[in-house]
Amino acid sequence: MSFDDIRKLSIYEDAFEEYPEEIKTFEIKETFTETKIAFHHFMNNKFELAEMKLVKFSDKTVYHSMGLSSILFIKAMMTCTRKDLDVALESCKKTLLVIEKFRSSNGSFNLLSWVSNKQRSLSDEEIHAELCYAEILMLKGVLTFFVDESLTSFIKGAFKINSCHTIFRNCYKIINTEGWKDRDQMIREQFEAGARAGIGMFNLIISIMPPKICKLLEFCGFYGNKAFGMGELLKASEMTKTLRQPLVCLYLLSWHLIGTFVLENGNTDIDLCEKLLNPLIQDYPDGAIVLFLKGRYYLIRGDIDNAIHFYNRSIKVQNNFKQFHHICYWELLFAFAYLRQWSRAAHNTKILMDESKWSKCVYTYLMAILINAEKSVTKKDDTVNILLKKVPKLRLRIAGKSIPVEKFCEKKATRYLRTGSLLLAHYEFLYFWHAFNILSSNCKLITLILEDITNISGKVVENDEVDVDDRCLYYFLFGVCNRLLKNYNEAEEALNYILSRESQLTDHIYLAPNATYELALLKNSTGNIEMSKELLKKALMYHGYLLETRLHLKIHNMASKIN
Repeated sequence: MSFDDIRKLSIYEDAFEEYPEEIKTFEIKETFTETKIAFHHFMNNKFELAEMKLVKFSDKTVYHSMGLSSILFIKAMMTCTRKDLDVALESCKKTLLVIEKFRSSNGSFNLLSWVSNKQRSLSDEEIHAELCYAEILMLKGVLTFFVDESLTSFIKGAFKINSCHTIFRNCYKIINTEGWKDRDQMIREQFEAGARAGIGMFNLIISIMPPKICKLLEFCGFYGNKAFGMGELLKASEMTKTLRQPLVCLYLLSWHLIGTFVLENGNTDIDLCEKLLNPLIQDYPDGAIVLFLKGRYYLIRGDIDNAIHFYNRSIKVQNNFKQFHHICYWELLFAFAYLRQWSRAAHNTKILMDESKWSKCVYTYLMAILINAEKSVTKKDDTVNILLKKVPKLRLRIAGKSIPVEKFCEKKATRYLRTGSLLLAHYEFLYFWHAFNILSSNCKLITLILEDITNISGKVVENDEVDVDDRCLYYFLFGVCNRLLKNYNEAEEALNYILSRESQLTDHIYLAPNATYELALLKNSTGNIEMSKELLKKALMYHGYLLETRLHLKIHNMASKIN
């Protein structure tokens, strides 16, 4: 979508009447103010107004263009729909072309020379153009990861991000040079916040890359220091007068409340999240994004009722951005599942099936396993059968590639149609969507789930008709719950049961590498660090199983944490 295409959208018509056509230029300080106002609108649910504020001059100034792409990036991250991801990617491409016109003639070479005091100083607009160029390159790389979870995509995205490394590094050097203090205070503060946030995000992103990509990056001279990156992001989040500050807070909160569970084992700094959330709640009490993050904060703390309250508030405060409702419904379905209120979880899934275009395949599979989990549903076998027959047909291929979670759902549906078994499928899906780590702060809920699992032990352990795949799934979930409850002997015995029979697995082959990973977590918890390292290495040796990339990311980050 080009800027001309965006301008044709009716929602922007009023924006073009706000300024007379003869106005073509802004002073750079004015663009700071304009962009900050747009971000303020965005945080207050005025999503269309925020975009309207920026799109009029998005092909005229660095900050209007950067601001628009940043907003579209955040929207894409919130919805993860292909359409929003593509729009954000296209906007980033256009923004890079716009910013290119404002960069110095030799780009980063002149910037480096200026740092070394060998050549002329770059203008205020030129140094900010360098910074914004690097920022948008990084956002473009991150979007590439989300479009495709494959290793190839990670490599492509990583190399896109590489090209912004030198710029961020030189921008960071600038803020520590003696002559820098002679610049205007606003110019300095806005630049410093961006430089710290940029170098911080870069280090964080590189540090969480899979091992294969890290080796390639290190060969090229790129290293990611996670602790340094987080420190710089924190400094940027404290620069309250700058336009990037609220966005940096959102990035930090998103990392701690969501990213740590997707890429790590839930290494969340709850105290920091509270510190970041409190001023945001004060400034944007009805901001849908802030309310959503507040709900996620309570979810991580194990306070599911409060989480549900804030998710519902996030839905009620705005109706312009319906796609954001969908991520709240997604969180609500899991929140009710954590409480084992399967019918209410299914209700939210039905809303997603009807309204969301993200993945009909996943929603349909979820609907089936949630209905199957609810004992009071009449004729549930017929309903489940009808739903699961649809799942394989709903699976999408984008550029010839499958969406990993859809492939998982299709395989599980196909197994059901062949065997008639959905044993513990609801808890299995919760595990692969990081639920058990989220619930680790609420032992009561984990205990109730463990009771559900052990209640069927007679049907599984003592029944010769149950195949090895289902039996191993039972022991896997049994082991995970016991690990979280610190019943380490029971957990280790259950997980080793799976590894002793991994050669017999036909459908659930992914249980072996995940059981190995769980054993590594267990050994780390009991202080056997060397054994934990060996198990992580062993887990990395498995290949060709469902959701492999996700587990590899967790293994890599767990290994980095131990080291």
